[in-house]
Amino acid sequence: MGLLSWLFGRADSAAGWKQSEAGNDTMISGGSRVTVFQDGSAWKFCLANANGDDDPFFSETYTTKEAAVHEALAMISGERSLYKSNREKREEQIAAGLPAWIERDREKLEAAEKSVARLRAADVRKASTLGNLRKRLLSGLRSAYSIRNHASEDHRHNAAAEALIAGYDALLDDIAKIEPTDQIKT
Repeated sequence: MGLLSWLFGRADSAAGWKQSEAGNDTMISGGSRVTVFQDGSAWKFCLANANGDDDPFFSETYTTKEAAVHEALAMISGERSLYKSNREKREEQIAAGLPAWIERDREKLEAAEKSVARLRAADVRKASTLGNLRKRLLSGLRSAYSIRNHASEDHRHNAAAEALIAGYDALLDDIAKIEPTDQIKT
């Protein structure tokens, strides 16, 4: 059993691999040219027609070369996928962290509501304070939109994101009506 067969668990994976002009592992399998290459610190594969192709397929990135090789050969042979792409791993991590992210943003929204209330009650309202509060609210709003984008499949988290968006929008509307007292009116 060859090294690639042992590494990748396939009898056919060692046969036919060569180095491309660019130094990448490449082979012809099932009428497709398979090329595995490093992309930064990750690995990808490219599938193209063995006779030339103007529209090759480029994969997502994978953590290891082994994963990229397996997924390339699995795609050609119709086998099941064993490895998750880096994007899939990242999406799972984000989904797992959504509840904590939502809770942090709720706390930030509550703190912003208190800041707006204090600003309304203040005798002196500096333009710089209003500007900084507006920036905080816009940052919170962007975060809430990100939560909504990541929670698109989860209705409970999506509803929480919508509530955050509505809260930030209301506060932004509210501070837009507050006039600073430290500016000279002419």
